[in-house]
Formats: sequence, structure tokens, C-alpha cells
Amino acid sequence: MSTCRLCAHAAAKGWWGPGARCGAHCGGCHRSWTAKAECHCTTCHRHFANYSAADLHLRTHGGGEQVEHLDPAKLRDRNGRAKLTADERGVWHQFKGERPAHWRGAA
Repeated sequence: MSTCRLCAHAAAKGWWGPGARCGAHCGGCHRSWTAKAECHCTTCHRHFANYSAADLHLRTHGGGEQVEHLDPAKLRDRNGRAKLTADERGVWHQFKGERPAHWRGAA
């Protein structure tokens, strides 16, 4: 398994290391982030603006014992509009009502 500088330092020292500039880091995909509200799925390695957005990509089966990770790009509302849209950093956002100008055309 490949590792990054942060993971190697954490394995040896128990912390991310000097100059890491990250609040959290995923050892599976090596993504780092500092925003406390953001949510990272450690199974499919998609990154979300908040827990509500992350919850939209999960479906449970078998009484909640099996979890399916859906592709956020394929999630649609009743009108066929995207429920989640990724920004330039690859963070998936949920929108309510009017979309911000930089999201227009993304659905």
C-alpha cells in the first residue's frame, strides 16, 4: 500500500507532523482538510461540505446492516436536478432553493 509523507510521519510519531496544515487526513486516499464542517467518506473517499450532504450518498439495505455508497453526481431530486454538486476542490455540496451562480450549468 502506498503512503504519503503525512501517513508515514503519523505511523512513526503518532501525529501528522510539523507543517502538516491539516485538521484531518485520510490514510486511504491521502486527502487532507481543515474545515470542521466537512465530512469525508472513508469507504468511497468522496468529500462533502457537511454531514447532510454526505448522508444523501448513503442507502441502507437489510434493516440497515448493508450500506451502499451512491455516486453523488447521479443523485437527482423529483424535478431531475442534481441534489449534490462538486466544487473546484471536489467537495460535494447540497443546495436548497436557488443555486449559486458558479453552480449554474453543472446539472
